[in-house]
Amino acid sequence: MGILSDTLPGHDPRRVIRFAIATAGDPTASKVLLRIILAIPHAIALALVGSVAAVLTFIAAVSIVLSNSYPEAIFNFLAGYLRWQVRMFAYLAGLVQEYPPFRLGP
Repeated sequence: MGILSDTLPGHDPRRVIRFAIATAGDPTASKVLLRIILAIPHAIALALVGSVAAVLTFIAAVSIVLSNSYPEAIFNFLAGYLRWQVRMFAYLAGLVQEYPPFRLGP
């Protein structure tokens, strides 16, 4: 999870990633096939953003080891990437009805 769930000594423990899904889905076979087709642009975008996220995860790990701090900008980017992934997986699983947005923010 991109080292987003561990807390560092001396940091606010409330700053941990949490997620909750309010299920509102009604999956059927035809809807699942349509959702898979509609997910292709998200998969391409997430693959590109994921390559950047992998590099930033490594940089964050090195920063934590060397300076005992997690850079705020990297944390926000990785948290946004994780949010986007979870929204997409919830949509594909039929847990939510609305099509997920193409964004890293909430």
